[in-house]
Amino acid sequence: MNDRLEPDFAMLQKASQARQNCEEKENRLKKKRNILLIIFLLCSTITVGLKISTSSLGLSEQLKLIAEHYVLWLASAISIVILATVIYFIFNLMSAHSETEKARKNEWKLLLYLNRQLSAKAV
Repeated sequence: MNDRLEPDFAMLQKASQARQNCEEKENRLKKKRNILLIIFLLCSTITVGLKISTSSLGLSEQLKLIAEHYVLWLASAISIVILATVIYFIFNLMSAHSETEKARKNEWKLLLYLNRQLSAKAV
């Protein structure tokens, strides 16, 4: 192997490692987003279920008002916080996806450059 191309191969190895790191980060963010979406859907379902169940139960009016007021507000607040977190993770995921695409493009450019260099040496 030509010693002159060793720095180029080192750059290619660094670009490949950067791409792999970006892909791993993107996969971690996808998993977190999916988990948070499931939790948000569960909290929303619980909120709606509580609203329906408190309106259909034959409890005394005071107990019904207390349960409806505090439990529903708590479930709604949790759902809103989780939704905000999901939106935050979606934006992070979009950023990680663009970084991954940029790393793939850089790696591909280096591969094309090395191919040209090796082709020029073979001729």
